[in-house]
Amino acid sequence: MANKLIILGTAGNSRDIVDLVEDIYVSRGEKWECIGFLDDDPSKSGTEISGIKVLGNLNSANKFSGVFFVNAIGSTKNFWFKDKIISKTHIPREKFVTLIHPSASIFKSAKLGKDVVIFPNVTIASGVSIGDHVIILPNSVLNHDVHIGDYATIASGVSISG
Repeated sequence: MANKLIILGTAGNSRDIVDLVEDIYVSRGEKWECIGFLDDDPSKSGTEISGIKVLGNLNSANKFSGVFFVNAIGSTKNFWFKDKIISKTHIPREKFVTLIHPSASIFKSAKLGKDVVIFPNVTIASGVSIGDHVIILPNSVLNHDVHIGDYATIASGVSISG
């Protein structure tokens, strides 16, 4: 049985997460069923993105029971307001999931928060700590003892050393 997943936001990272969950299934057999997106842009409601329907706005999150959520919000228009946007959804912290692409390398001593998305070919080394609602884009390296705060986005190809 698949875990049901709703993705917050509909921009590029959202579409990438759809593919990421498929890669997780193919590699590890962990099945996530993306049942929809939530986005505050009214023109997107009812449309489909990557074959998955936009179910409504972010405030409708509480209508869905038995589902998990992942945050892909982060356009240049709203990046600085991610904390406020997510808090208005009233989604409990335990309903957010962390998704790690199978090609990522995570050292045992690294600590990941809730709702972290780690894309392909990311390396997270010893002693790294990552807050909640963080997206780490492909080919990034977080070396020993780096701390990434809540709501951050690490761009593709970034290398940060301790």
